[in-house]
Order: sequence, then C-alpha cells, then structure tokens
Amino acid sequence: MNPIKNIKALACPIIGDNIDTDQIIPARYLTAISFDGIEEGLFYDLRFDKEGKSLDFAIDKKEHTGHKIYISGENFGCGSSREHAPQAIKRSGVDIVIAQSFSEIFFGNSISLGLVCLTLDKQSLEKLTKFVQDNPSQELTVDVENLTIAYGETQIPAQLAKEIQELFVKGTYDPLQVLLNNKDKIIAFEKALPRF
Repeated sequence: MNPIKNIKALACPIIGDNIDTDQIIPARYLTAISFDGIEEGLFYDLRFDKEGKSLDFAIDKKEHTGHKIYISGENFGCGSSREHAPQAIKRSGVDIVIAQSFSEIFFGNSISLGLVCLTLDKQSLEKLTKFVQDNPSQELTVDVENLTIAYGETQIPAQLAKEIQELFVKGTYDPLQVLLNNKDKIIAFEKALPRF
C-alpha cells in the first residue's frame, strides 16, 4: 500500500443524484469468481445500447480521456451493497470520487481499495462540476493530507472523516495488507502467549 496524499489529475463529471451500484456495475457482472476485468462492465448500460453501440456516456467522451477523478451528486453508490462497484471504478484507473454524499456501504467498501471518497457542500460541488465541464483539459489538485481541492484559481475545502484521512495518508487503508505487513509481529505475539 502506498500513502495517498496528493493527486493531480483530470476529472470526469457523472451528473446526477442517487447513482446506484446497479448503474455503476450491472448485476450480470457479479457472477465472476474474481474481480479481474470487472472494469469492462463499468456503467455498461449507460455507455452502450443493446447492440453494443456507444451512447457517448461521460467517461467515454474524448475530452475526458485519461481521467482519474469522478465528480457526481448526492448519495453516490446507493442501492445494493455490492463491492463490485468500487472495484470496477478503482480498476478502471479512477482514484478519487467527489460527491455531495455517499452511500455508507459504498464508502466503506471503497476505503480498503484506496478509492478516496471526498464530499463537498452542494454549492461548492456545483461550481466544481461547472468548471470541469467548461475546462475538461485542466487538472484538479486533490490534497488528501490537507483536505483541499484546487482548480483554476480556486481552492476549496473537502470533507473526510479524520480517521479515514489518516489511513490514506499513512498508507494503512487495507486491513489485510496491514496484517500481512505485520506477520512477524503477530507470530512473535502468538509465541509469547501463555500456554495452558
């Protein structure tokens, strides 16, 4: 795990409130036995018609090529509690989602993947979204360590619980990896336990 402190990248607006997990990754993609390649189903039904023809969805637009940040609305990731949704987003190359609010389960599933979910108040979010729509080739600078987002000549505060912020900044957001990194300490502790 690498610390996540500062990311400068292009953003892509996913306009709308209540973007649910079935829109993010349709249910038919949940039958795979691993997450390998799951990003191919990302927003599939919003991106393609029944014949597989492109619907020119936001993430496929030429001006958003290479984006690593999503900007969306209220209650992003609502619906069923599928871990596949943040997995598909992260595996597609996106590192940050900025929204007015997140589904609690989606937010929790995102943490251990290193998918940073930041919130903004409605007015700040609307201004940021408009900037990205008007200036798709200009990068945003997201400072996770100081919880700010800079764009153009503007810098705004973002919200993230302090304990989650520290996990990203310290690079300890994946609990399984933390255990593996401390395997020797765990074994030593186990050996030191009294035997009955």
